Amino acid sequence: MLRKFLKIIFLTPLYLSSNCDFQTANYINELRDVKQLNEIVITIPKSTRWAKNQIKAVISKEDLIEPKYKKRFKAEIKVNYSFGSCIFDGKVRISGDWKDHISFKNGNPVSSLDIHLSNGNIFNATKFKLFLPETRYGIYEVIASEIFSRLGYLSPKTFLAEVEVNTLKHQYIFQEKSAKEMLERNNRREGPIFEADESILWGYKDFAPLELDDISLARMINTNWVEKGSVSSSISLSAFIELQKKYIKYSNRELFISQLLGEEFNHFSILLIAMSGDHSLNRHNRKLYFNSFEQKFEPIYYDGNFDLKNRRRDSLAPYFLENVDQKFFLTTIKKLENIKDDNDFFNSVLYLNENNSKQKIIEFIDFTISNLKIISSLSPKKINNTTFKDDLSNFKDRVESSGYLGKYLFVDQQSSKPVFYEINHDGSKEFIRIDLNNISDLLGENLYSNQRYTLITERETPISFNNKTLKKISLLDGEIIFSSNSNIEIDLNQKKIRFFQSNPSDWALFKDISFDGWSIYLVGKKRDVRDIDEQRFNVYGLTGCINFYNSIFLDSRIFANEGGCEDSVNLVSSKGIISKLAVQNSFSDAIDLDMSEIEFKYIEVLGAVNDCLDLSTGNYVISEVFAENCGDKGISVGEGSTVNIDKLFVSNSVTGISSKDLSDTKVNSFSGRNTQICTSAFQKKQEFGGGFLRIENSNCNGVKEIDSSSVISIKNEF
Repeated sequence: MLRKFLKIIFLTPLYLSSNCDFQTANYINELRDVKQLNEIVITIPKSTRWAKNQIKAVISKEDLIEPKYKKRFKAEIKVNYSFGSCIFDGKVRISGDWKDHISFKNGNPVSSLDIHLSNGNIFNATKFKLFLPETRYGIYEVIASEIFSRLGYLSPKTFLAEVEVNTLKHQYIFQEKSAKEMLERNNRREGPIFEADESILWGYKDFAPLELDDISLARMINTNWVEKGSVSSSISLSAFIELQKKYIKYSNRELFISQLLGEEFNHFSILLIAMSGDHSLNRHNRKLYFNSFEQKFEPIYYDGNFDLKNRRRDSLAPYFLENVDQKFFLTTIKKLENIKDDNDFFNSVLYLNENNSKQKIIEFIDFTISNLKIISSLSPKKINNTTFKDDLSNFKDRVESSGYLGKYLFVDQQSSKPVFYEINHDGSKEFIRIDLNNISDLLGENLYSNQRYTLITERETPISFNNKTLKKISLLDGEIIFSSNSNIEIDLNQKKIRFFQSNPSDWALFKDISFDGWSIYLVGKKRDVRDIDEQRFNVYGLTGCINFYNSIFLDSRIFANEGGCEDSVNLVSSKGIISKLAVQNSFSDAIDLDMSEIEFKYIEVLGAVNDCLDLSTGNYVISEVFAENCGDKGISVGEGSTVNIDKLFVSNSVTGISSKDLSDTKVNSFSGRNTQICTSAFQKKQEFGGGFLRIENSNCNGVKEIDSSSVISIKNEF
């Protein structure tokens, strides 16, 4: 029998998805489907000034688009879906290096665009480009981007879109920018993104375009991540310096950056060449992500310029064939053949029904497969190794002979801390103290004290600002990496692992392991409430005391007590079935699940200072949850997750269950005791929308919190 009504508190959305004429939580699947997009309408109020700016850019005496014509204009961006519309504020500028990015239609200028949304998003992107199709070889850009994504590489969401700019309609290629949202959509945690430093390549002083290409080195795109704290700064700085060393080596010989960054980059490059997309191999077109979990760089697809008539296959491919075996070619060709039979792939590319585009997809894939077969028979060209000392000396000579007068700042490490210095004319070192903001400017803009400086190192061995040595153990075709002061006991017969902390910041990472019937235990050290880390993760990007990455579970169990980290247990990019997950006495969050697909039979949390269970960016099925004494939320679901829970019991917590940011959460039976807020649903992050929460049977005395973008549906309240 229904016997009461809950008080409802209406929240104001942080990012005003109320600018949509529909509740985003009711259209979670549709907001991921580009076929639901009808058109994007951009209105630039200062339309005359905008048009004149484009014309001036075209008629200027320079061959390229000068920076002064790339100023941003305020704009209104309306997104028309098949089910409703959203209106967002943003800023627009001309995009592109060369003047082919500006054209004319019916006597009016049209150009490639770079757009930043101030609020809202389009398919989770808040920053994106709209390219004139002819600048990216039309649908080939869309096909290739989707292929790279299907093959597991980082690739921006890319599709054809109908766009109207100040009443002028034109077809564009929509492509999200390399940013946090792109990483999350590709199931990567936020981290450093790098590209070539182009600030001295185009219109720099009296130098011709690309004249300084071989000394331009790298820059970091997302420097706001550096400024979040000393840990993210250390990760960014050490990765940046290692990349600078690769660029310095590249500058002194006929090499490609991909050759210097490992097997994955060679595979990526071979695939680009097979697609006739070697334009992306140019140093100033490369974008890279540093994966702190893997401690390696990953390539990001960008600007292939797929001219199928321009073939440099035989001359380029041998540079990338060293240590590439035939298995790569056989596996990749098989995956490409499977894509040809994947209707979902065709639907994702063909939604605008471009004439003959299905045939173009098949031709493009067949073209790529044919080239891969030919490349597999070529002989590799061996790279001659040189010392970094010689590379740096040659680089300095090249800088001097170029006439470039920029300054250089050097970095080294001392007791796991960075030290910065300039080298005087007499060879002496002048040490400089640099704070986080200065590091951000150096990595992102090559600026220090409002002057141009390029940050490099004289050190040949890798720079690491981690002050702890690590232990490693191989297990089940994977490995365990853990703090040197901690200890691990492994019982192979009983299939039990016990991790013992010696201090609360100790951690263990279980990586690439398949657990079948195993039990893993954390025996933690209680953390003093005054002992709080500045950032929630360490220099390996880990948030948990015990962390599982790229792991597979079958009928396994995890137990943790006295976890003193940000998360007692953290599972990332993992899958499988866990029969029991039990955590007690967590200093902050008890359990954090990210980018995973896992079924749980039973989860129990007894005491967490913050959330008992966080679920993000994944698919989770849970038979039963018992959460008690949660300082904030019993269960927090976010970042586009899909969660199904049969039985949920939460007691002595601020919030029972929360669903936010385009998450779809369904609960069959929910019981909440001594909870101030029984249920909540809202939008927290700009790149998402409202949250959806459906409960069949609920017994809880607290209130509901909901914003106008979200939905809470409770069938029976007792």
